[in-house]
Amino acid sequence: MKKLHILLLFSFCISCTTGIAQISFETHFLPDSNVVGDITGNQQGDLFVSSYSISAIRNDKLFKSSDHGQTWDTVFEFGYLNAGSVCINSAGDIYTLAQWHNDTSSSIFKSNDNGLSWSGRYIPNDNQTVNKKLYLSGNDTLYVTQYSGLEIRILRSFSDGLEWDTLFIRIGGTSELIGGLAIGNDGVYYVGIYGFLDGQGGVFRTLDDGETWELFGLGGDMITDIEYNSNGDLFITSMGGAHAGGLYAVFANENVITPIYTGPSLSGLVINSNDEIFAGNFWAGYLYHSSDNGQTYEWITTGLPNAGLYNLFSDQQQYLYTIVQGVGNIFWGSIDPTVTSTHVIERKPINVFPNPCNDLIMGILPAMLNEIVEYKIFSYTGSYSKTGQLIVNNGRFVIDVSDLPRGLYLLELLSDEPFSGKIIKQ
Repeated sequence: MKKLHILLLFSFCISCTTGIAQISFETHFLPDSNVVGDITGNQQGDLFVSSYSISAIRNDKLFKSSDHGQTWDTVFEFGYLNAGSVCINSAGDIYTLAQWHNDTSSSIFKSNDNGLSWSGRYIPNDNQTVNKKLYLSGNDTLYVTQYSGLEIRILRSFSDGLEWDTLFIRIGGTSELIGGLAIGNDGVYYVGIYGFLDGQGGVFRTLDDGETWELFGLGGDMITDIEYNSNGDLFITSMGGAHAGGLYAVFANENVITPIYTGPSLSGLVINSNDEIFAGNFWAGYLYHSSDNGQTYEWITTGLPNAGLYNLFSDQQQYLYTIVQGVGNIFWGSIDPTVTSTHVIERKPINVFPNPCNDLIMGILPAMLNEIVEYKIFSYTGSYSKTGQLIVNNGRFVIDVSDLPRGLYLLELLSDEPFSGKIIKQ
């Protein structure tokens, strides 16, 4: 969460002309004509993109790439259900949401083996309800935003989707959607509403776990996202409406919405682990970036399309992604993560086979090593680890993995030149 100060429009424009050359984007393409829906990625660098078909024949899919968007595999097919949100928790479990369903079909699908297998979860619903976005809190608390007729709702599950309650409900108009959900460390919930018509939209708040809600501010605005930073400050992006579009904040220990930069129609918001702010411009192909909690801004344009940005996404490695509304299977991703660390060591890949495996694996390194090295194997969930030594002969080695439980693992070789690879145990 972040601290901001009100800026004059003139001072903003002076700072934004400098640009930041170190953040640039490249174009990615999905392997079919489906439209990009949601984007996320895990700590190991796997990228997941949900996509939906615009043809009469449903062909919605969840794609995975392990080489930063160069090649893709289909890891889930939605069938007659529309593809929706995709999220990954800190344990590496993948969740994806189907937009349309009924009481007899699953709505949320979960994989704890990086997309190899899936289990379904049900949401209390009917044929008129559309699931819009899935949020995760911790490893087993789920939130789903919905709209149905004249209602918008947020359902909540503390039990990994086994039981649900209603956190938020609002009877409004058919053009209202939930633009964002933020949960404070003090248990206060904020909901941003995106509405087109008079009296719609704004930021709502509950202080009693959803028993009662109040319009906290920016009533009549199209709120596109709300995010906390690490200091407990809440940031809000708006496309405008009754008030000017732009960036707003609720500072920690304050009880008022403060305008930070007003004017542009902002389409989305990402705050990285360094508390840097990234916001997209809905009418132009550039991002606003601030590294000083909103006091000054710069524009990011390199590699971005000459079109308005529709949404912003970030993965667990803190790459940025964005899409343009209605452009199909194209999206844009930052070439480098927005946060780098001196503690991160670049590891060269290990080719492991057979993979999936049963008892033995053979590894081939991209270097002709001949030495005895230490190795580590640990599960993505942190529930299992194994260490030992092995002999590398001409860059090849064999490891007995018969004692590994079924699941997804990371193998690391601790030589002078570090290597890593994934193991899938059947």
